[in-house]
Amino acid sequence: MNLPLALAFFFSQDILPASAQLHWLAQQAGLVYFGAATDTPFQREREPWSAERHSRYKKIIRNPNEFGQTKPTNGQKWLFTEPYLRIFNFTETDIVTDEVARKEGKLLRCHALVWHNQLAPWVEGKEWTKEELAEAIERYHGVFIDGIGMQGHFVAENHPSAEELKETMRGYIKLVDEVAITELDVRIKLPIDEQKLQWQKEAYQKVVEACVKVRKCIGITLWDIYDPFSWVPHYFPGDREPLLWF
Repeated sequence: MNLPLALAFFFSQDILPASAQLHWLAQQAGLVYFGAATDTPFQREREPWSAERHSRYKKIIRNPNEFGQTKPTNGQKWLFTEPYLRIFNFTETDIVTDEVARKEGKLLRCHALVWHNQLAPWVEGKEWTKEELAEAIERYHGVFIDGIGMQGHFVAENHPSAEELKETMRGYIKLVDEVAITELDVRIKLPIDEQKLQWQKEAYQKVVEACVKVRKCIGITLWDIYDPFSWVPHYFPGDREPLLWF
């Protein structure tokens, strides 16, 4: 059985089965993990959806053969972890850490600590001088970077080829010890049709192929698994269905 091809095969299907065993297949193909990010139940994008929907979702994302790694999404952004200067709140991060990663024996990755959006209010609301910015940046000067995370928020109609992805990964591993795909989703511009769905399948396949073929690509993290829980419609109103389930 060609395990890299078997892993890619699942991404060619119209609907993934309830248990595709993606993590198991990924490990057999040489990756450290196949994972999925998740957020705090019933918060933000998840708030309108019923308990029954959450229950179905929970069974899939907590399946250890499906996903062997996880990470918090919104709940670990700076807006929530340090809402006031030097006053920290890791409540939402701890929910994912304790209830998903630790309880289900999954690897845990951290989310990006700084993003251009969802910044802490005390950062966005301050007029920073050049000197203040320099001081803040210099606090992190000299921190050793041993890995690169490639987000992977792609568009079905215009996504990179497997060769382009492999070339980028190999460029990074000349400088660091490992790379990973850390926030994979593939959104589709409305209206959705069969051709666009095919392009989406191909985009997912190419990412899997690239990571499996590049020796120091250690794993892939989906940016959640359930379309109604996705961030995409809130930031890209003309795009939909970026994820794999339901």
